[in-house]
Amino acid sequence: MQSLAQRYSAITHRKYARTGSMWDGRFRAFAVESDAYVLACYRYIELNPVRACLADRAESYRWSSHHAKDGFVRSDWLVPHPTYLALRTSQRSAAESYREVFAIPLDDAVLADLRAGLGQPPVSDTVSDTGVSR
Repeated sequence: MQSLAQRYSAITHRKYARTGSMWDGRFRAFAVESDAYVLACYRYIELNPVRACLADRAESYRWSSHHAKDGFVRSDWLVPHPTYLALRTSQRSAAESYREVFAIPLDDAVLADLRAGLGQPPVSDTVSDTGVSR
């Protein structure tokens, strides 16, 4: 298997004029600095099973942490992000507000920014820093 992997890597590197590991540049990490970007990332990640046709809604995907954040399942292992907790108002719980945030679809510009891994707050998001719709 090692020989096969080495040959595959060499052929791929020659064909695409690449160097280094086969996985170089594939994964990136960026600091999430704004509340709007945190919520956009949550929506992007938790709606992936919906986009992949694995579930009809985020809450119906069994392996998602969405259940704990939308208030339907109690979770002792999931530590809520301060942005999630800031969704709480005097009349509404954070879970109710979180469900409302998920009712707003991610627009194409935000999806493109997240997929490109630009690591900056989306400029055209429909949720303000406090989680309230604009």
